Amino acid sequence: MHEEKINIVHLNIVNHSYYTGIDRYIEVYDCIASQEPYCNTICVHKVLLTNHQKVLFPVIEIVNDSITAIIPSPANQRLLFEKTFWKERFMRVISEILIPYFSNKENLIFQYHNLFLSTLAETLREQFGGKVLAHLHCLAWKYNFSRDNQKFKELYKLYYMEKFEDFETLENADVKYEMEDKIICLSETAQQYIANVFRRDTTSISIVPNGMEIIQTRKNLKRNSNPVEILYAGKVAKDKGVFDLLAALNKLKKEEVDFTLKLAGTILPETVNLIRENYRDLKIDILGQIPLEQLKKMYMTCTIGVIPSLFEQCSYVAIEMAMYGVPMIVSDVDALSEMFEHEKTALLTPLIFDNDFGLSCDRKKLAENLLKLINDDKLRAKLSENVRKMAENKFSVDTMMCRTLEVYKQLLNEKA
Repeated sequence: MHEEKINIVHLNIVNHSYYTGIDRYIEVYDCIASQEPYCNTICVHKVLLTNHQKVLFPVIEIVNDSITAIIPSPANQRLLFEKTFWKERFMRVISEILIPYFSNKENLIFQYHNLFLSTLAETLREQFGGKVLAHLHCLAWKYNFSRDNQKFKELYKLYYMEKFEDFETLENADVKYEMEDKIICLSETAQQYIANVFRRDTTSISIVPNGMEIIQTRKNLKRNSNPVEILYAGKVAKDKGVFDLLAALNKLKKEEVDFTLKLAGTILPETVNLIRENYRDLKIDILGQIPLEQLKKMYMTCTIGVIPSLFEQCSYVAIEMAMYGVPMIVSDVDALSEMFEHEKTALLTPLIFDNDFGLSCDRKKLAENLLKLINDDKLRAKLSENVRKMAENKFSVDTMMCRTLEVYKQLLNEKA
């Protein structure tokens, strides 16, 4: 008897001015899902919201039964974020647009990757049946670090004091995770957040770390050691610990270490000016957002990789660096703490929380870790070999997809 495929509908927001970890996830997912044996089990569709100025009307494409719908966001997006009525009405319009394409589909799972799209997922389930799967790529409350730092500090204290009811009241999250049939988290940290704050049973929360293809041509790489090349990849911003890294590197100037810091990732013009004005004595190469292929070449040649984030889930940059055997320094936080083991697969740097100044990476310890890794060839070689093995064993794309398929099958086997 022929078994119907599982129809996965990815819901995401695409911003054409920068590239995110979610974009990377869906790109990796699409690539592996189109190959055997996965293509025999699932059919992948996408509903993507975009603010691209050239997309004025919905665009629907069908290739080999796979549907991609690109929906333009309203010019006044504040209405969607600030007015529940208009948000719900907009999601209903999208649902109506999709009626000719999904009405005859069975085994539907609406997998949303952006918390804003939880309403769309629920609307589509109401229209077409199926299940809703939340894919939690971030802990939304931590973005208050940049939006409302005072609120962030209060939330931080409440959470780590385990005052979860007070935390829930103060956070006032848009998504309460009540309507989702199942949730995928990238880490135990995220799973515990949902369980602690929203009292969701952990049996309905699956942990599926990100994954990527195993790199074959990365052994015996000749890494730059004179001058030392320190690579940071990702959004160049305070919440990513970049300014803590710059301050730590300032401490190394008296050690007479010849190094260059390469910053690869999205960066605002005002941030460029701030770095150039305040860190003139450091050799810094500000690259901006670069193509992935160029970044991969840098993974093969850099001396050290640094991820000093103040909060992070299962970072694709961390996985990529690990796959290429980059000796790494990472902050001891969230999923990074779960991914790496100190002095075995990376050097971990603690964070410091102050009631007045808030959260930061320990700059003194970060400087010590940098100097230690720069001066110890054997340690770099050890970390490089160990982190490659760890990445291959834990973060392959096949591991990611197999675990995800388990979640899909559990969802469809559950009674409505």
